[in-house]
Amino acid sequence: MTKEGCMNHLRTFYPEARNEDWQLYTAGKRVQVIKDTPEHGKGFIQFGTEVVNSQDHTVIALLGESPGASTSVSVALEVLERNFPEYKTEWALKSRK
Repeated sequence: MTKEGCMNHLRTFYPEARNEDWQLYTAGKRVQVIKDTPEHGKGFIQFGTEVVNSQDHTVIALLGESPGASTSVSVALEVLERNFPEYKTEWALKSRK
């Protein structure tokens, strides 16, 4: 899909979206999280989804299994809480409505 096509789709959810405010990145590369752990030693394969972000919170990624319906809400909330903590109270009130 072209950038304009993506932007038109985005505008169905966010009508004020402006082309100059958005960049397209290739996504969808599937990876498996492999970590060293005290319990299992080096190179332990972990299942599930892990949220990682840059120190300045300008890049956020989901690693591992793509979140399905059973986890997508909790993963989305984790992204919001970790990267936009100043809005947590305001959004919590709105999400309860």
